[in-house]
Amino acid sequence: MAARQVTIANEQSTINAMMLWLFRRGDSQIDGFDFRKMPRLDRNDEAVRRSTFEAEEVAAFRVAVGVECR
Repeated sequence: MAARQVTIANEQSTINAMMLWLFRRGDSQIDGFDFRKMPRLDRNDEAVRRSTFEAEEVAAFRVAVGVECR
């Protein structure tokens, strides 16, 4: 199983935070690493899909509201 991109990004952030801490204590001569930029993942499609209704859901909602509002 491969590591997810967000996991890698979080690990890189943790490593750089640790290196900065060591640098400030005088235990390291470098304050962090310049990691290669990872490609941006466009995950917005899923968020939009989950926050909108399908046509069938809208129709069912209209029927239910019509029954309740009589």
